[in-house]
Amino acid sequence: MRTYRGLRLANGSALVQVVEGGDDARALVPTEGARFTWGESSTGSVALARAILVDHLGALPSRGVAHRFAFLTTAAWTATRWLLTSSEIDLWLVEVRATLRLSCLLCGDTGRREVMPGLWRRCECRPAEA
Repeated sequence: MRTYRGLRLANGSALVQVVEGGDDARALVPTEGARFTWGESSTGSVALARAILVDHLGALPSRGVAHRFAFLTTAAWTATRWLLTSSEIDLWLVEVRATLRLSCLLCGDTGRREVMPGLWRRCECRPAEA
């Protein structure tokens, strides 16, 4: 099982790690100059939620999914330390999917998904049009 853990350091910066199985941890790093935060509604909370989801899902989720996941998790956390397991993420994603009434977390049921900022392609959830 994969576990995500965060710690807010004395200087205000955030350390976020992914632990797989034993004690081997790797850093989860923000993209595009973003900064991870939690406990507030901010771009940092969304960046953290999005990074967790990318690592967990193996693909970039739709913006709506990342924002809803952040609202339910990272933006609500107030502690200096936190842990989140892959099983807990799956449970939160059930809530996200139900709230947003989505079948596909990657494209948000649009048929197009963002693979990199500004780069879009057809989502694999829909068959190719003939």
